[in-house]
This record gives sequence, structure tokens and C-alpha cells, in this order.
Amino acid sequence: MEWLTRGFERVSAPGFWVGLQKGFFFWADLCLFEAVFMSNVPGDLKYTKTHEWVRVKGDVATVGITDHAQRELTDIVFVELPDVGRKVRAGDACAVVESVKTASDIYAPVSGEILAANRAVVEDPATVNQDPYGDGWFFQIRMAQPAELDALLSPAQYTAQIQPA
Repeated sequence: MEWLTRGFERVSAPGFWVGLQKGFFFWADLCLFEAVFMSNVPGDLKYTKTHEWVRVKGDVATVGITDHAQRELTDIVFVELPDVGRKVRAGDACAVVESVKTASDIYAPVSGEILAANRAVVEDPATVNQDPYGDGWFFQIRMAQPAELDALLSPAQYTAQIQPA
């Protein structure tokens, strides 16, 4: 295996090699490096294991998908949101996001009633890729059981979840 690494220098993340002599790097490892170490995980949010984020203001939770999720999905081309007034329980699939790679359900992180759906992401799904924690939010829920927030992940727990073992 020495011949494989001759002329290469180890750079910051395991498995991430940059070829100094030939300018070659392993593309898959670069993508993993970007997805994990370049992901933005704001400290003022709660997170789910299924990559939704939650911003709480009073009894209203704003929900979207994380920067890590949008990077993994790549170019988002379609978003379907829940109807305003719909009652959801924590863990219910209530929205759909499709990218050029796959389609994924979006789950309600808490129980309650849908107060608002962000029609801007339906009209321009790329907004989710461009600003996942701002203009790319999906829906707002009036929480029925705010104590459910305690079951969500902290920023540190979410960061640990998305890092490779």
C-alpha cells in the first residue's frame, strides 16, 4: 500500500488525501469531508435524527431540513408541504422533498397544528439549498406538547450524529 500513498500528504480528516505531485484527490472522500465538516449546525436550534431542524418562538416551532440534509440531497427540485390547519403528531410524515437524486419524507418533530407553510420553497425549491435555516424553512407548528422538544437533539448531539465513526 505504500505505493498508493507515496507523494501524498495527510490533510485534516481521515481518508482525505491530497496528491501534492499530481494534484489528485479522492473525490468521494472530498464529498464526505464537505458534507460533514463544512455543514452548518446553528447553536440556537434543536434537531431530529432524521435531519429536520426546529426553531422555537413561544409556542410556535418553525421546521426545515438541515444544511447536512440539503447537501446530501443535492439539487432540490420539488417540495410538497402540509396543509395549514392539519394536525400532526411528532414523527408523522407531513411533507416531501425531492432532489435530482431521491425523494424523502419530512417528519413533524413535535405534535400540533400546522399554522403556516412556506409557499416560497414550493415555487422555488432551490431556496432550500441556498438558505436552509432562513428562507428555506418548510412549515410552522403551534406546539400541542412543548415537552416533546426535550426528546430532540442539541447542536452538539446532531453534529456527533453526522460525523463519520
